[in-house]
Amino acid sequence: MKTKEFIKMLQEADPSGEAHVRMDGGIPQCAFIVPGYYDGSYSYLDENENWVRSTEGVKLDIHSMDIWDFVERHEELEWEDVKSKIIFKMGNMKTDHRKESFLKKAKEAYDKIKEINEK
Repeated sequence: MKTKEFIKMLQEADPSGEAHVRMDGGIPQCAFIVPGYYDGSYSYLDENENWVRSTEGVKLDIHSMDIWDFVERHEELEWEDVKSKIIFKMGNMKTDHRKESFLKKAKEAYDKIKEINEK
């Protein structure tokens, strides 16, 4: 998919531009153009719906932040302070198990990052 097609898809889905972006891999952080061969090939669907792997031209890399990146960004803080920076706005959904599962992943990341930094 080319950038212009991606932008069009986003504008059609959210004409106001006010929705939050949800994507696999985390929270979008930045985007930049790199040569097609840089850091490995990329994939796209061509006009005949073929899956194409390529290193030609240029590609737009979109980077995202996952919970590990977030925790590492705040590695100087104590766990309770990091935990307080993870906010759940879930309305009245019954999501206690989801919250606990997510906090467990964050705590595992925190503990591992602390362990690595102490070595």
